[in-house]
Parts: sequence; structure tokens; C-alpha cells
Amino acid sequence: TAGTWCAGQQNRRVLCGALAVVVLVVMSVTAYRQTGFWKDTETMWNRALACTSDNDTAHYNLGTSLLRDGRLDEAIVHFEKTLEANPGYVKAHINLGQAFLQKNMPDRAIEHYQKALAARPSLPQAHYNLAVALEQKGRTDEAITHYRQALEADPALFDARLNLGSALLKAGRVDESIPEYEEALRISPGSAKAHHNLATALVEKGRI
Repeated sequence: TAGTWCAGQQNRRVLCGALAVVVLVVMSVTAYRQTGFWKDTETMWNRALACTSDNDTAHYNLGTSLLRDGRLDEAIVHFEKTLEANPGYVKAHINLGQAFLQKNMPDRAIEHYQKALAARPSLPQAHYNLAVALEQKGRTDEAITHYRQALEADPALFDARLNLGSALLKAGRVDESIPEYEEALRISPGSAKAHHNLATALVEKGRI
């Protein structure tokens, strides 16, 4: 073995020591360089994309990081590449829809939320996001339907409950809006917006 060989003579021990130092230096330099690739999320996933091809997971995670940072155009590119590699990636459809919604492009957002729901019809976040996009287009009745479907899948989804109340109020369905606001306040008792909107609905009913 190397240990036996090194123990044979003094010069061998010196040579082995020198080789060990060289190995440690090389490993340290390699580790330092590798650490640089992992310094933050964006760098890590860019490195993954540089080392692989058609990596839907890396494109999705990089797109999610860019979306979180508000870099919408870059995020859209990576979500689209995710879907090129894996057209059935439901979360990529949802996040791509979110990016388009933030860019005030509700038609494109609706398209991707509908694709997500075609794959997973009971997904509450997709129903909720679709409802928000439909409201932006003035399609309030359709939005109400999707808020309700989101709440069927997840009754504790506060934003869906609050927005459902507001959509009902906008549609003149005041009696229906009041229980939704009350339920929103049961979920989040400290919500100023829910208190305000409930008060608005009660005023509409003359319950000053």
C-alpha cells in the first residue's frame, strides 16, 4: 500500500508528505470554486443549466427566483423553457400565469391557469388566480365561480374568501357577500380590509 511504501525510507516519507500537501491544495481550490456556484439561488440554478440540457426543474426554480425578485421578463423566458421541456408542469403554468398577470396581460395569464386546471381540476391556487385574472377582464360572474371552486378545495383560503365577497358586492349580490366577509374574519380576525368591506356591505343593507 501507499502507507507501507511511504514508511520505507525518509525520502519517501518526505515525498508522500509533499504529495499530500499538493492534493489538499488542489481539493481546497476545487471546493472554493464549487462554493462560488452555490452562493445564491440564481447562481446555483444557472450553474445547473450550464451543466445540463432540457432541465425543466432548473428552469422552473430559476424562473421562480426571478419572479420573486420582480424580474418578470426573465422569469417568463425560463417558465416557457420549463414547459418546452415538460408541457405538463402544472406549477410552471401557474407561475407563468402569475408573471403575465403582474405584467397586466390577463389574457395570457388566463390561458395558463386554464391549462393548469385542465391537468389538475381541483387545484385551489389555480382557481383563485384564474378568478383574479377574470376580474381584471371584467368577467365578474366567471370569477365568482372560480373563487367558489377554490374555496371548495380549500375553505381556509383567506384571499379567495375576501375576494369572493368583493366580487359578489360588485355584482350587487349584497346578501351573499356578507357571509363571505364574516367567514373571512373568522379566518383572519384582524384583517382591516375584511372589516372595511363587511362594513360597506352592511351600509348597503341599511344596517348602519
